[in-house]
Amino acid sequence: MDHLIALRELIIEDSPKLSERCEPEIGEDWSKIAHIPSIELDRKIIKSTEN
Repeated sequence: MDHLIALRELIIEDSPKLSERCEPEIGEDWSKIAHIPSIELDRKIIKSTEN
């Protein structure tokens, strides 16, 4: 995922294991997706360019 530099939005729903792995700062995959401007996990906005 860290090679998808053009990805502008990531939405993950109904995947508890993946949501856990992508938790900001603590998830083991956070560093791979932190560059994405807009991230939503289980309908919760985690990161947004509109914030």
